[in-house]
Amino acid sequence: MLADKPYNIAPGAPSNIERIESGLLSFGSDMDFTNNPFEVGLDKFVNLEQEHDFIGKESLIEVKESGLKQKLCGLEFFEQSVSSNENRWPVLKEDKQCGTVRSACYSPRLEKNLAFAMLSIQCSEPGTQLSVQTPEILVEAKVCSRPFTD
Repeated sequence: MLADKPYNIAPGAPSNIERIESGLLSFGSDMDFTNNPFEVGLDKFVNLEQEHDFIGKESLIEVKESGLKQKLCGLEFFEQSVSSNENRWPVLKEDKQCGTVRSACYSPRLEKNLAFAMLSIQCSEPGTQLSVQTPEILVEAKVCSRPFTD
């Protein structure tokens, strides 16, 4: 960091658009302390078979055995005018809430509105048609895989 000082270079973060396109999660936006690694797709980093004990191991074993109730999924909106969300928007299936949008953006590169949404497991299958209640309008969307780009 000292070598960068004459050039006024400092650590940074990806733009929200790049972050969402590439599937990079943000703690506080896409997940919080109420979520577990299985719900947000980080299960490849959890080794429950290891000999060593760690804080939360028993709870994670219980979660794995009982199955997921919700899952962070990708959403693609069928509208071109959805703005980035500051609040969690309700996701609906047949007029019943089945989740919330956690992060959203318009991707100029993909020419689509994209989002991460925490959805009930019953609504999480790719291709599932849903609706999102934004502050402006009700928007049709479909569940898709994350990340949105390679």
